[in-house]
Amino acid sequence: MNPISSTLQLASKIKTGIQNFDGLENMLTGLGIEGKDKRTGGAYKQSRYSQNQLENFHDSSDIAKVVTNKVPELGTKKWITHKVDKDQGGVELANKFVDEDERLKTKQKFAKAWKWARLYGGAGIYISVNDGLDPSEPLNVNRISRINSLTVLHRYELQRGSLNADIDDPNFGLPDSYTISGRVTQGVPEIHHSRILRFEGEELSQQGFEKNDYWNDSTLTIIHDIARDYDSAYNSILHALQ
Repeated sequence: MNPISSTLQLASKIKTGIQNFDGLENMLTGLGIEGKDKRTGGAYKQSRYSQNQLENFHDSSDIAKVVTNKVPELGTKKWITHKVDKDQGGVELANKFVDEDERLKTKQKFAKAWKWARLYGGAGIYISVNDGLDPSEPLNVNRISRINSLTVLHRYELQRGSLNADIDDPNFGLPDSYTISGRVTQGVPEIHHSRILRFEGEELSQQGFEKNDYWNDSTLTIIHDIARDYDSAYNSILHALQ
């Protein structure tokens, strides 16, 4: 049989659905057969886990803890080095920076906010300062006389206010303000976005970001099914060996 007729016969078999072991079709599943390709019935669906599901996963899985905690711990390990001019009173100033770091527990708070962003899909640090203004007003760094505290809040505790619609504003497309829920928040009914340092989770598409109330996704969403299957297989093998 010449190559041309052989090729035509092979094409005819594929067209009519006759099984060909050299191709990618499958008579049992319909894979690759015209009109019967079961891949056409497949679709992607974004999984969304609740706060309770994420917390349960984190607290009960060693894999989840490593995924959420390891990167922030390594990322904040060395922390900040203050470079100063020793001849201009810089040593005293550097010591003050170190004292403030320790008082505010800055390193620990940044690491915690980063971990919570990976766990919940977003987090923030509320910067409480004395600047003579109400927390609902924009932060004025030139009027700060003291930083009172740094409070880490996860995305479920930060309820967004109205969105910024000014395309020329650096905060465009994000909340202009937040209210805190889930904890005692007496005296802080609304907080301007400039007083909240946002930490983001795994980046979503714009549509996913909006549907998720303008927060990104938990890092645990990506590994949830893999970690579940691993833990299940590990436990099954463990029981079988007992």
